[in-house]
Amino acid sequence: MKNYSSLLLQHLICLLILVIACGVFLAPQLSGKILSQGEVVQNSGMNQEAYLYHQKTGKNPYWTNSMFGGMPTYTMYGGAKAGVLSYLNSGLSFMRTDSLGYLLVFAISAFIGFLFLGVGPWLALLGAISATFASTHIGVLEAGHNSKLASSGFSILAFAGLYRMFKKEYLLGGLGFCMGLTLSLANNHPQMTYYFLLGLGIFFLFLSYDFYKNKDFKELGKIVLILGLGTLLALSSNLYQVLVVRTYAKDTMRGGTILSPAATTSQANSVSTSSESGLGYNYAMQWSDGVKDLLAFIIPGAVGGANNETIKGNKSINTLLRTSGMQPQNSLPLYWGDLAFTGSPDYVGAIIFLLFVFGIFYIKGSVKWGMLTATLFLILMSLGKNFGAFNHFLFDYLPYLNKFRTPNSIQNIVSCLIPLFSIFTLYSLLKVNTSDKKDAARLLIKVIAGISLILIIIGYGGQMFFDFTSPGDSRFDPKIVAIFKEARFIYLKQDTLRTLSFLIAGGLILYLFLKDKLSKNLCIATLTLLTFIDLFIIAKRYISQEDWKAKSAVKTTVPMREVDKQILQDPQLYYRVFDYTSDPFQDATGAYYHKMIGGYSPAKLRRYQDMIDFYLSKGDQKVLSMLNTKYYINDKAQVQMNPSAMGNAWFIHDITKVNTPDEEIAALAQIRPDSTAVVLDKEFPGYLTNTSFSKMGNIQLEAYAPNQLSYSVTAEGDQFVVFSDIWYGPDKGWKAYLDDKPVDHIRVNYILRGMKVPSGSHKIEFKFEPTKVLMSIQIGFWLNNLIGLLFIGLLGYWLTDQYKKNKTLVPAFSVNKNESKIAESKNKTKKNP
Repeated sequence: MKNYSSLLLQHLICLLILVIACGVFLAPQLSGKILSQGEVVQNSGMNQEAYLYHQKTGKNPYWTNSMFGGMPTYTMYGGAKAGVLSYLNSGLSFMRTDSLGYLLVFAISAFIGFLFLGVGPWLALLGAISATFASTHIGVLEAGHNSKLASSGFSILAFAGLYRMFKKEYLLGGLGFCMGLTLSLANNHPQMTYYFLLGLGIFFLFLSYDFYKNKDFKELGKIVLILGLGTLLALSSNLYQVLVVRTYAKDTMRGGTILSPAATTSQANSVSTSSESGLGYNYAMQWSDGVKDLLAFIIPGAVGGANNETIKGNKSINTLLRTSGMQPQNSLPLYWGDLAFTGSPDYVGAIIFLLFVFGIFYIKGSVKWGMLTATLFLILMSLGKNFGAFNHFLFDYLPYLNKFRTPNSIQNIVSCLIPLFSIFTLYSLLKVNTSDKKDAARLLIKVIAGISLILIIIGYGGQMFFDFTSPGDSRFDPKIVAIFKEARFIYLKQDTLRTLSFLIAGGLILYLFLKDKLSKNLCIATLTLLTFIDLFIIAKRYISQEDWKAKSAVKTTVPMREVDKQILQDPQLYYRVFDYTSDPFQDATGAYYHKMIGGYSPAKLRRYQDMIDFYLSKGDQKVLSMLNTKYYINDKAQVQMNPSAMGNAWFIHDITKVNTPDEEIAALAQIRPDSTAVVLDKEFPGYLTNTSFSKMGNIQLEAYAPNQLSYSVTAEGDQFVVFSDIWYGPDKGWKAYLDDKPVDHIRVNYILRGMKVPSGSHKIEFKFEPTKVLMSIQIGFWLNNLIGLLFIGLLGYWLTDQYKKNKTLVPAFSVNKNESKIAESKNKTKKNP
C-alpha cells in the first residue's frame, strides 16, 4: 500500500506542476484580465444574436440572421446537451471556459496520454510540457482557435491506446484509444481528429506488420474488433457532431458544388471554393506551409517567427534600426515564409527535436517506422500546394480530405507526435543496459554533431540559401525592405545560437547519464526544466503582457462605432447592412450589432457563396436590394442608406421558370427582382400552376425572432410573395404556416423563399423547427451519459485489478531489445569464407 500511495502522490505532484505551469503562463487571466484573441472577437459577432435569444428565452434558436443573410448555428452556438462525457471534458479545464481552461484541457489530456503510454509520471510531465508549450499550440491559443487546441491534445491518448493494444493490453489500450477519439470529437474540431486518425492509421499498419509476420492473426483480429467498437462508441457519444454537423456540411461550401464547373470558373472573383464533392483545391490549399517553414521546428526564428514579431529588447536589431535611421521598435514584420501571414512558428524545442532525431537511429522496429512515417506523412500534407503532386493526389482520392482547408493546421498534430516519439525514445534510453550505454553515448555524440553542423550552416550561412523576402514586403519602401531583410538574418543567427545552446545542454545531460555521472531521476528533472525554460521563453513571444486587457476596460468584446449607433436608431424590425470598412466576407464583428450581408464562417451555405462570387463581391445593387440591404457602411466608416431596398417581403408579377441551377443564378442578372421571381421548376413540380399575378395587396413583418418571423398579409386575388430570407430546405427546419396551418413554400431567385398566398387577409409565419436536430440532441445526450459511465466503470475496474495484481497504476511498457538496440554488426561473429 505504501508503494501505491507513493506512486499516486507522484502522479498528483506532476499534475500539480503542470497545472501551475499553465497558470503561470496565463497568470494575467487569474487576476481577471482578458486575452485579446482575434478568433474570439469574430465568434462574439457570429454568436451574439443566438446568445441574446438564449439569454432571453432559455432556448437555442439554431438559426441566426446576423450573417450571410441567415444560416444555421450548428457549428457556432448551441449544440449537444451536456452529458457525463461533457462534464469529464469540462473537469479537465477545471470548469473554466477561458483561454486557461482550454490550455488545461490540452495539457492534462496530453499528460494522461503519456501516462497511458506507460512512461511513468515524471516523463509524462516532460511530454505534456513539451507538447503544451510547443509554439504552434501557443499561436493557436493566441488566435482564439480554442477548440482546435483542445481537440489536438487527445491525439496522444489515442496513439498511446493503440500502442498498448499491440502490447496485448486490450482493456487499457481500448480505453485509451476510445477515450482519446471520443473526447477529441467532443471538442468539435473534426479537422484535428481527422488528421490524427490519418497518422494513427499509418501507425496501425506498421504495428500490424509484426503480427502479420508472426502469423498472429487472432490477436490482430481482436485489435481490429476493439478499434471498430471504440470508433462506434466515439461516434455514438458525439451524435450531434457526427449526424447534425455532417448533414449540414452537405449544404455548405464543404459539401460540393451546385453549379457546373463552367459556371463557377467564369467568375473572376471566385477562388473555386467547391469541387464536385467538397472544397476546391485552390481554396483549400491557400494556407500551405513552405519547405523553409519547416526549419521552425528546430529554430523558432528560422523564417522570422510571426508577421508582427516581438523584438522589444533585441539590442542587435534595434542597433540596426538606429544605424539605418529608424527608431527602435517593439515589433517588426519579420516573417518571410510561404504563408500569407502567421502568428507563431512551429517550434517543438531543441531537446525534444534532439531526442526525435536520436530515436530515428536508436529505436528499431515497427514503432519507430510507424511513428516516423506518420509524422513525415503529415508534414508533407502540411506543405499543401507547395508539394502539389503528392497533395493533389490525396485531395482527389483520400475520403473527406476535401472537406478541410488550411493544411498548415496539421502542424498541431505533428507537434503532438514529435514529443510522443521523443518521450518514447527517452524512456527506452533510460532503460538501456549498462553494456549498451557506451554505444548509445557514441551515437548521441554523432547525432548532436550532425544537427549542430546543419544548424550552423543554415543559421550563419543563410544568405547563401535564402533571400529573406516576404510577399508582404511590397507594401514598404525598398530601402525599408532592405533593413527588414538584414533584421531577419540577424534573427535567424540569434535563434540558431539559442537552439545550439539548449541542444548541447540537453545532449550533455543525456551523455552524463550514459556515462553514469548523473542519476536517472536527476537526468529527467534537468531535461524537464531545460525544456520548460526553452519553450516557455519562446511561447512568451506570442502571448506577452501586452496581449492582455483589463476586464473593466472592456464593456463588450466588439466596441460600438458611431456608424453602429446611427444605424441602430432605425426602428424597423429587420433589415441588412453591408460593411466595406474591412473585407465584408471575412469579418463577423459587424454581426454583433446588425444583420449582415457578409460575415465570417468557414461553413457558410454553398448557395450564398455562389451569390458572393456572382453578384455580392461585385457590389451588384439589384441583388443587394433583393436581400433587403438598407444600409451601406463605406470604407470611410460613413453610413449610406439604400432607398431601393425591397423590404422583408413583396408581391411579384411574373415567374420565370428555368431548367438548371446555372440558368437559375444567371437569370438574376436579367430580371427585376421586385416584380419577377426565378424558379427551378423541376425541384418543385406542381407547386406553380400560375406564372402571372396582379401584385395587388400588402404584406408587413409584424414580429421578429431569429427562428420565427410573423407577417400580416392582405392579397387582392391569389398572389405570390417573395421573402428576403435565405432558403434552407426542404425539410431541414424552416416550416411555413398560413393562418396557423402548415403550407409548402419553395426556393426562388437561387437563395430566397417564395410562397403562394390566396386572396384575403392572412397571417403567415415561418418557424425554424429542425426536428431531426432536436431528436439527435436527446438521443446523443443519453448515449453520452451511458458511454461516459461505461468509461468510468471500465477504468475503475482496470485500476482496481492492477492494484491487486501489481500494486501500481498504469504499468510501464516493456522495452523490447529489438526496439532499442544499437546496430549489432560489430557483435556478430563473421562466417569464414
